Amino acid sequence: KDDDKPAEAAAEAPTEAAADAATGEAAPEANASDAANATGAAPGKVLKKKTHKRTLTVTPSTAGLRQWAPRRSDVADAFDRLAAIAAAEKERRAREGAKNDLEAAIYRVRNALDDRAKEIEPVSTKKQREEISSTSRELEDWLYEADAEPAATFNDKRTAFEALWNAVVGRAEELAARPKAIEKFRKALALAKKNATEVWPDERPWLEQEDLDALVKKADDAGAWLDDQEKAQKKLKNHDEPAFRVAELNAKLKPTVVLAARLNAKKKPVVVEDVNATNATDVNATDGNATDANATEPEPESEEDAKVTEEMKDEL
Repeated sequence: KDDDKPAEAAAEAPTEAAADAATGEAAPEANASDAANATGAAPGKVLKKKTHKRTLTVTPSTAGLRQWAPRRSDVADAFDRLAAIAAAEKERRAREGAKNDLEAAIYRVRNALDDRAKEIEPVSTKKQREEISSTSRELEDWLYEADAEPAATFNDKRTAFEALWNAVVGRAEELAARPKAIEKFRKALALAKKNATEVWPDERPWLEQEDLDALVKKADDAGAWLDDQEKAQKKLKNHDEPAFRVAELNAKLKPTVVLAARLNAKKKPVVVEDVNATNATDVNATDGNATDANATEPEPESEEDAKVTEEMKDEL
């Protein structure tokens, strides 16, 4: 009997497993049936979503907000404040720019005192150079305490400081350029007088003697002026202001050069012959017309004339 119990247990096990499987298969069907009964829909029917629309009325509200209606006086005050801010900013930029310009001038002149020492020493005294150097140091110290100064103050100090330096540099440049400028000046005067007294009376007999004399006088007047200036310059030291400047030579020479160029460009007058005075024959008349045509052609400018004009212009 004991041997039969395991066999009975084994026989009952498949029966229980089959019962559980049947229960599992029946459960979904029961759930589907329950869902169908709950919704009132037939089994297997697909449900669709429905959208319900309702019109809502929105009423604007300013509760909690402060509305400000600007007045003309308020707008004017705002513009005035903006204008004052812009003016202050413009003044600040101008002040900073002028301050930077002054500082740059200080360092530029200070460096030039060393770099151009050989050039400026002949035209300046030790006292003049020390004045420039000490002024640069004073201005540099003043810059640290001048933040509130207006732009005009910085510009005035820079102009005065640069004037000290420019005076020395100007004398150096004049000393270097003066000899060559005087040489060109005198060569131009000599050329003008030679043309008026020796060359043009023979090569250009149609020029009026009055014009030639006027050219000689202008050249003599310019030469006399230069003689006086050179005498005055010899009495001065190199560190003194020069008696005349190179630019003045060009201005004094210009009237002579202009008159010489005008006379050089003056062409020979054309002489028109009377056709009625020739023979009445057709051949002679034809020859006479050909002669008149040749006579009306302007005389080409010679190489010497062109050279004179260019040399005179080069002296300006």
